[in-house]
Order: sequence, then C-alpha cells, then structure tokens
Amino acid sequence: MCRGTRRINIIYAKPMRFVSLNTSYELLPCTVFLRCYVDSIDSGLRRNDEFWSFTRVSSYTNCLLIYLFDTSNNMPYRYINNMLLACLLLLGAESTWAQRIVVISDFNGSYGSTKYNKDVDNAVQRVIQLKPDIVINTGDMIAGQRTNLLKKPAIESMWKSFHQHVTNPIASAKLLMAVTPGNHDASEYSKFKLERKIYKQQWQQRKPNLKFIDDSHYPLYYAFKAGKTLFVALDATRTHALDKEQKKWLDKLLKKQGGKYKHRILFSHLPIWPFSNKNGAEALLDTELEKIVQNHNVDLYLSGHHHTYYPGYKDGVRYISQSCLGSGSRPLVGTKLNTGRNITVIDIKDSNIEINAYSAPAFTAAIDQKTLPKSIESKWAKIIREDLAPHSN
Repeated sequence: MCRGTRRINIIYAKPMRFVSLNTSYELLPCTVFLRCYVDSIDSGLRRNDEFWSFTRVSSYTNCLLIYLFDTSNNMPYRYINNMLLACLLLLGAESTWAQRIVVISDFNGSYGSTKYNKDVDNAVQRVIQLKPDIVINTGDMIAGQRTNLLKKPAIESMWKSFHQHVTNPIASAKLLMAVTPGNHDASEYSKFKLERKIYKQQWQQRKPNLKFIDDSHYPLYYAFKAGKTLFVALDATRTHALDKEQKKWLDKLLKKQGGKYKHRILFSHLPIWPFSNKNGAEALLDTELEKIVQNHNVDLYLSGHHHTYYPGYKDGVRYISQSCLGSGSRPLVGTKLNTGRNITVIDIKDSNIEINAYSAPAFTAAIDQKTLPKSIESKWAKIIREDLAPHSN
C-alpha cells in the first residue's frame, strides 16, 4: 500500500440495530469502505440536532472511523446521504498520496575485493528502517572491470558477498530493490563480456516482484510502475552516448506510458552530465537523450558513478547524483567539496518532490542543501542546485 493511503469506515446506526449501507467507493487516494459493525464507544460522542456523531483515528491501522447515530430513530435518508458525501469529500481532499524512494549506489572497494566496509552495512540497516516503497540501486555493486581479467569463480564470489551484505537483508525486510548495471558490474566493453553475462544471471535469478511495464531487457534496461510513478532503468556503463536502440525504446515507452503517471523517474549508472572533478568527462554527454527526457516531462534523472551527492537542475529536468557507499568519494566539479558517503531519500507527496541525503556512519544526519554550491559547471554543462531552480516548490 502506498504511503498516505487511508481506509475510512463510515457507520450509520439506529438505536438497537445497525444498518449496513453496502456501498464501496473508490475515491483516490483513499479507498473508502462503507460498512457496519458493532464497536464499543465510551468517549468522543457529540450531539448535533437529531443525531450523535463520533470520530476516531486508529493509528495502528491508519483508519479513520466516523460513526453516525440517529437518536431520533427517523433521520431522513437524504440527510444521511448528504452527510456521507460531505465526509467523503472532506477526507478525500485532506488525504495525500505519498511515496518514499531510497537510492543507494557504488558499493565496491578495490578491484576483485569481496569485502564491504561497515558503512555499507549501516546504510542497508538504515534503508530498512526507512521502509521505502522502492529501493533504487544505481550500480557498481561489485569490483569488476579489472585490467587483469577476473575469472568466473572470483566474479561469483564478489556477487555472493554483495548479496550477503545488501540484497539478502533488503529482500528479508520485504523491500523491493530495482538495479541498474554499473561499469564494475557489467561493462558494455566486449573485454568484460563474462562479467556482463554473470550480472544478467545474478539478477535474473533474483528478479524482484515489481509491476513491470516492460521487462524484455531486464536486468539491463526496463520499466516498472509503483503507485503513480513510472520508473525506467537504463543501461549506461561506458562513456559515450546511449545506443540508438535503447533511446528508440525509451522514446517509444515514454510516448506510450509516460502520460499515464503523475511522475516519471529515470535512473542509470553514468549520468548524462558530469558532477565530479575526477570523473569530469565520464558521462554520457548525450544531447539526444536529454531531449527525450525533456520532451516527455521526466521529473528526476538519478545516476551514480561520480561518487558525489548533488541535487541539480538543468533545462527543465532535475538530476540527482548519488554519493558512493564504497571507496573513493570525490569532490564536486569545480570545487574541493567532498560530500562523503550518503544515501538519498526522495519523498513524493502528490506533486511535491523532496530530496535529502543522509551521511555516514548512521545515515540519520541530513546534508544541508544550502551548504552545497549554488551551481556546478563543467565544459559541457552548468547544473543549478535544485532548490534554486524555477520548478522548486
């Protein structure tokens, strides 16, 4: 159930007997059940002309109960209908649809390592505590892509360790994790075809129970829905424009599906534009992809790889670069500011999207967005801090 969904029970009763209204309404974002049952009431009654009303909010069921008691035993049904309609409209207007997404990225240590630092374990436990609707993983889960090629047993040992530290705890908490390949997991370069093959095997065996819109290319690129949001994962593991076949697929998908959803979120390992100094040119630098994203009103583009956190805005689109959980956090482009290890939490409430990053070791302390540069600029793009952008709520 999406965060913010509320069950509302409205009960009308005459003395000594209960009348079932036998009606069910779908009033989004609330599911409303009109039904009747006996419940002990010892407080909260209010007199209003010829009837008594009682309201109660049940915190453990997220359920609002409204009781209407006809003390005159002859309340006209038009009064009942009007009261019920007023309740439904009021509650429907007050209720909000909400969704929480947590983004984690870049877990790996040195080439070939099966070890993960303590911050990875702490981050996973914090993710579980946050109880997100979706966990997005923007890649570099293992430490592949070594020049001296790793053999199958070594690659599989790294995946075994990753699953022990990350995949299994998240799955045990009954959370859904959507992945995208990183260059250290499944590089597109032909030299690393074995690593790419094993990546596909690992995630086909652990395919999450997402509501897929298109999973024909899973786990490389695919689309799924959650609540009122369309999510699209892209396969971006090397520094060049996205391949034409994938862009054609994305454009067609967004054209057909994008308008059905309140929000559209894309995620890939490499970003479209640079965020960190060291990885300046290690981005897609793909103006054609940017046009697709703009044309289809994509709300957020999430990426990893640059090992630094920055919530930015460029030409109508919000871009969020994730910091790493593994080794090698880096300064933002054009600065010496290193944001350290973080997780990103995205809270969506109707049309409002709130973005926060929480820092190691406990991942409970939020980065103050105003301590980040007002903009970052490379030779390819200028990205404005998202709270200063024209879209900001």
